[in-house]
Amino acid sequence: MPEPTAIPIRSALGLELGRRASFWLLVLTLALLLFASSAPSPLYIVYQAEWGFSAITLTGVFAVYALGLLGALIVAGSVSDHLGRRPTLLLALLIEIMGMLLFAEARSVLWLFGARILQGVGTGIATAA
Repeated sequence: MPEPTAIPIRSALGLELGRRASFWLLVLTLALLLFASSAPSPLYIVYQAEWGFSAITLTGVFAVYALGLLGALIVAGSVSDHLGRRPTLLLALLIEIMGMLLFAEARSVLWLFGARILQGVGTGIATAA
């Protein structure tokens, strides 16, 4: 039986992507999510100097990402089996965008914790899907 040349992924323009293009689109999406999860890291020192929080708090900001990631990895794999990969990846992208917006508008350490948790959850959902 011949291998199919296209999988049913359609762009907003109604174009069908081939298997190779779909694979590289997924690779690019995951790479960007992983990049986005580490992009704000250099700003933590700036936030620490401006808001005066401790090194332990800074470590906590880094640590909550792992908690969100692990929690999402445990749950999201089976969720994507039921809802489908595409809706699950779209949800992950929306959560990641919300986390980045929270970082951009951060007013306190609590905002950093919230943004970092959202990043972990978004990345975990995308990775599991």
